[in-house]
Amino acid sequence: MGKGVLSGVRVLEYDSYAASNNVGKVLALWGAEVIKAEPLTGDVFRHMGQNNNVPIDEDENPAFQLVASNKKSVTIDTKTPEGYDLLMKLLETCDVFLTNVRMPSLKKNKLDWETIHAKYPDKVYCHVSGWGLKGPQAAEAGYDTVCYWAVSGAMVDLAPAGGPPLPPSFGVGDQHIGAYGAGGIAAALYKKEKTGEGEFVSASLMGVSALGHGMMTTFCQNAFRDRGLGEKYPRGHFDPTLPTFNAYKCKDGEWLMLTVNEYTKYLPKFCEVFGISDIVLSNPNFNSEVEIHKPENMKAMVEILDDVFIKYTSDEALKMMIDNDMVASKYPHFSDFAVNEQAHANGYFEYYTSPNGQTASYPANPITFNNGEDNLNLAPFPKLGEHNEEVFHSLGLSDEQMAELRAKKVIS
Repeated sequence: MGKGVLSGVRVLEYDSYAASNNVGKVLALWGAEVIKAEPLTGDVFRHMGQNNNVPIDEDENPAFQLVASNKKSVTIDTKTPEGYDLLMKLLETCDVFLTNVRMPSLKKNKLDWETIHAKYPDKVYCHVSGWGLKGPQAAEAGYDTVCYWAVSGAMVDLAPAGGPPLPPSFGVGDQHIGAYGAGGIAAALYKKEKTGEGEFVSASLMGVSALGHGMMTTFCQNAFRDRGLGEKYPRGHFDPTLPTFNAYKCKDGEWLMLTVNEYTKYLPKFCEVFGISDIVLSNPNFNSEVEIHKPENMKAMVEILDDVFIKYTSDEALKMMIDNDMVASKYPHFSDFAVNEQAHANGYFEYYTSPNGQTASYPANPITFNNGEDNLNLAPFPKLGEHNEEVFHSLGLSDEQMAELRAKKVIS
């Protein structure tokens, strides 16, 4: 495989947990040399996999592999004067400084944008946060379960009406911000190439959530509801956007998701395929875009389709939809998606074998360069401080200087 389109770009990553780590991982998969500066005890995310009952060993650590593959690791106690100077010496050799440390702490430790930009005006500086840099919550801590999921309204509005919220998914916003943050950094590097000036890039989980849930939040807002328009949530099985935009249970117990959005355009074909033309197309309650949105008509049409799909296995019904160029999908499980043939064919997942010989499927780079020729395969996550010798020697430190720093517990 190729070297990656960002080959030659050097990134200093100073962070913890998942969101900012994923920005660095995307850059690494695009070919950048990403040097992760960790405290002597390591990024706390090295141990987070225990919450999900997966290994957290040096030879197999799925959680850390997800966010830190293809990176290098050095250890520095940046709270010591020697450690701070070493970090600055390393930054001098880099193009990008990437961090998720909250701004008050960055200012206190002279690692904020203003300080770095004054010292190194050509550096791209990327800050990743939960809530953004302005407003009353700017300084608050946050994870994607809160800043991406809960704040959006999705966990309440996508749950059945009257019930508890959906259990939170996790890591989704963390993964999405990786692409947005990396894209912002790439744009800033382009500006730097043209002007020689660095740039401040900011990405937040809340911001990614606003865009990711943009259709729901836009269509449901009171600016439309106050006029009797807009979408409404929560919804139920008998109250979908359209009867052909809904999930139906099949004979084998599996569910099929239909996404036939142009209702009146495709309704004749849909009814022909499933043999319900006589009871649907002749009924003005069902064949009108206006009438179908009346609650009693919507419910009646959904009941008809419930009776239709329960006659077929999910594979049979899915084939009937696809053969007639209508969009549908079975509802797989997470474990099914990890081995999805279509996803693996496009390189969206890779089978990766850990040093201990265990093989598992991991999400890879969803962006293709040069038809995949310039894409990088997943590489192992770095062991803590694995690249101390390589990186610090490249800065001109001798073995004696490194031994002295180790004795002072500045590096490991």
